[in-house]
Amino acid sequence: MGQTVLLFAVLCSVLLYAETQFHIGRKIQFRKVAMCPGQKNLPILFDNVVFTRNEYGATTSMSFKVYVKKQVEKLTMSVSFWKCEDYEHADSCEYFLKDYTSTEICEIMGRKNQVWTIFMDHFTMPKECPIKIGNYSLNQGPIYEKTLNLLPIPNAYWKIKLTGYDGISNLYLSCVDMEFEVHSRPKS
Repeated sequence: MGQTVLLFAVLCSVLLYAETQFHIGRKIQFRKVAMCPGQKNLPILFDNVVFTRNEYGATTSMSFKVYVKKQVEKLTMSVSFWKCEDYEHADSCEYFLKDYTSTEICEIMGRKNQVWTIFMDHFTMPKECPIKIGNYSLNQGPIYEKTLNLLPIPNAYWKIKLTGYDGISNLYLSCVDMEFEVHSRPKS
């Protein structure tokens, strides 16, 4: 599953959860989750992303496949965030967080009672390192509105780049681009 999936799982669970936003007046709408351009020959590939949306357009679950072609001894992930005015002004982006790196992915991915636990529980990848060669999937990973309530994510169009490395060999493993929009809407 590799670095991409691990950090992706942590970020999705920690930073990107929302469902129907009637209770808190917000929703999240994913626009893109894909391998970075020109990165189709890396040791970890991310593919077949499917979002489930409710009748209000909020993303409620996510599924995808991850293909690990080389064993990962210690997953290290780096993430950069750009905040943009909105989807129609995707060229208005500015750095919000640049090159934040975590070397602790292997140590935390299997922890229980964390914000990312429910996401990882829907993942077929073992929750420990080394991450073995194989094909893994996230099956209907739920995205909950209550988690968004915990996060200080302002309304905006967000772009995220996740890059993964093996912390032992420094091998570049994967790169994933994500884009999503956080909206406020009238409570009902």
